[in-house]
Amino acid sequence: MTTKLTTRVYFFYFLSFVGIAFVALEWLVIVRSDKVPGIDFLIYFDSAKNFLASPHSLYQLENSGFAQYLYPPPSILVFIPLTVLPAKVAFFLFVILMYLCLLLSLYLWRKVLVRNDIFLSTSGFIGITAILTASCAMYHNATLGQINCLVLLLSMLFIFFLSDKPILAGCFLALAIWIKVYPLVLLLPALFSKEGRKSIVSCFMLGILIPLILWPWIPLEQYGTFVNKLNVMSDFSSGHIINQSVIGFLLRLSLSYGEMISWPNIFSIPLFCKIINLLLFGVLVGMAIYRVAKVAKKSGKTYVAQFGLTLASIAIFAPLGWGHVYIFTLPLLMLGFFLFLEKNNDLLLFSSVGLVALLLVIPIYNTPGFMRSSPLILAHLYYARLTIVNLGVFVMVLLLLKPQGLADLTPKKEL
Repeated sequence: MTTKLTTRVYFFYFLSFVGIAFVALEWLVIVRSDKVPGIDFLIYFDSAKNFLASPHSLYQLENSGFAQYLYPPPSILVFIPLTVLPAKVAFFLFVILMYLCLLLSLYLWRKVLVRNDIFLSTSGFIGITAILTASCAMYHNATLGQINCLVLLLSMLFIFFLSDKPILAGCFLALAIWIKVYPLVLLLPALFSKEGRKSIVSCFMLGILIPLILWPWIPLEQYGTFVNKLNVMSDFSSGHIINQSVIGFLLRLSLSYGEMISWPNIFSIPLFCKIINLLLFGVLVGMAIYRVAKVAKKSGKTYVAQFGLTLASIAIFAPLGWGHVYIFTLPLLMLGFFLFLEKNNDLLLFSSVGLVALLLVIPIYNTPGFMRSSPLILAHLYYARLTIVNLGVFVMVLLLLKPQGLADLTPKKEL
């Protein structure tokens, strides 16, 4: 093994050590927190209890804020089994399950990439997985008791089975959508392949079948209530620093430092913000689908990087890109890190990735004291760090996916 190769492997070991250390520290904070169970988990937990008492009480018609149950009606079935446990015990069990869902998601994503000729070394996979598991997105997800990791896992199962079992893949996508609507965006790249179109058919069929099967337990009018809630809430967003989406960044541009860190900072989304957001989404996702399709045509592979790129767009372009929603960008970051690192031995590149890793593990709500006295532009950049990092990786991955094929992206195997 050459010295350069050893340097890269040592860097991956370093990432592993840092990631594991941060996960341990984060768990220590979670266990000792006086906010256990997490706020979002309590919403799930209490809503499940209310639903068991009366299916018509799932949604709070009088509540116009974000602190309420805002997920599709079938999703409540995920939380009902947890109601047999004390809230605190159920919370810790749920958070452990979310960590397992994340690890399995990243494992499946690695297998998908290897299947498409991007080799991910064992040391690299462990190192990047450790950092992503310690990321502020996962920490935010865990402290609040969010369900994004399960939605990510179902989305990964859709991607994993798409090429060989598209009907099964579509069923997994339907389940993901009925827990949270975010994975609907995966239908866009699915339109451009024969397998993808088959998966859309099965997704649609199961998507229709689920409400009919659950009709005796979940009244159909609850779906109308959910759609109305979603429609009303989609016109609003928050300028708080934990909203790391493009819209969150645009809203903060008109706020003072004190306003940026005050809660909840709810605003009606201006039309110009919606237009900018939609244009950026259309351009980037359109480029992702187009460029990856060219690579796939040249290589003869059913290349699926477009699904990882599209998944990342959920957090970047959602009206509410809370820190925990950035769980959906982790497959993109894994792909990007490996494309940057597996072919290179440049110390400057390692240092740059290490800096990005540091930005990823800083808690989303971190407000360093010096930031208050710094130029406001620095605060805007710092509190949009996830937006900036993920947009940067998004564009870099698009540049690295060359139309001539995937052979140049496939490094030799190493430890």
